[in-house]
Amino acid sequence: MSLSFDRVSNYAPMERRLMAIAGSEASDIHIGRSRQDLHGTVRRMLARKRVLDVYAHLQESHTQLVGTAEQHLETVIPAYTHGVPSQPTTFAHQLLAYGASIERTTESLRQAFNRLNHSPLGSGAGTTSGIEIDRPMLARLLGFSGPVENSYGRQLHR
Repeated sequence: MSLSFDRVSNYAPMERRLMAIAGSEASDIHIGRSRQDLHGTVRRMLARKRVLDVYAHLQESHTQLVGTAEQHLETVIPAYTHGVPSQPTTFAHQLLAYGASIERTTESLRQAFNRLNHSPLGSGAGTTSGIEIDRPMLARLLGFSGPVENSYGRQLHR
């Protein structure tokens, strides 16, 4: 039995499908959570995946670039100033400048991922829930480093 779902913009159809598969107890999964934090959590999960995919591609590009630079430590090329050849440099030096740029970008992505990697699940429509739920555990189960500290925090990181 597959539990895959088409992307939906409203939780209600998904809940009906879960109940058809798992029975009426599946309705309890919505207790203590609102559509806003369910959608916010899914958006963060999707964004985390995208950030990690881009990060992996940049790391691969950086590795290849450094490998090429190692092969051209003594390959002399002209450096340019305002489009005019100015002084000699090496191809490795030029490539490693691009490598440094990739390193800065990957560091920015790492920082973005760390900010994004907090779950809003359980924050409700903004002031959490009257039902006691273990937000840190929910975050861990979904692979987040923890919950957003302030229940309104889910709205601040778009």
